[in-house]
Amino acid sequence: GGPQNFLLDTSKMIIVSEVILPMWLQTGGYMLEDTMALDLASVIGNLSMVERAELTIDMTNELPLEVRFQGYFMDTITNIVYDSLFDEGTLAFLESAHVDAEGNLVQSQLEEYSIVIEISAEEFDNISNANALWFKADASTTDNGLTYVKFYSHYELSYQVSMAADFSINTSELELPQTEK
Repeated sequence: GGPQNFLLDTSKMIIVSEVILPMWLQTGGYMLEDTMALDLASVIGNLSMVERAELTIDMTNELPLEVRFQGYFMDTITNIVYDSLFDEGTLAFLESAHVDAEGNLVQSQLEEYSIVIEISAEEFDNISNANALWFKADASTTDNGLTYVKFYSHYELSYQVSMAADFSINTSELELPQTEK
């Protein structure tokens, strides 16, 4: 009995829509969150041998969206956060594509952005038990959500992730398979 004007963690809502492009849109402070499985040891090997690493993310943004984001190395079983991609209180910022007065993309002003993240041996020790990378971001249309923009199906956000690492390897400490004589 009585009104039930509240949401529970079990509440659900289904929205079906059809979007016709180009679409005029304006938004500010749209929050996004995702978790990605992570197994650094399978990518890098023995993490104790890493002296430092440099993670580079090269991006080209054709979307009229500016994005601020942070990533957290965590254990999804215990919900422990070990470290973050960027210094605490710092967010990476991806500038939106430039648009003209009609809200259309200005191709001549497309730029590639690079974000470089330095990871020390101590930071690798901190994140060695992480099994996930949790991303949190907020997005706004051009000019922090003040400008209406058009979205076309051919606009894209492309990125490339690369890593370079310095290792210190002592072969006498490696467990190598024994060969028969």
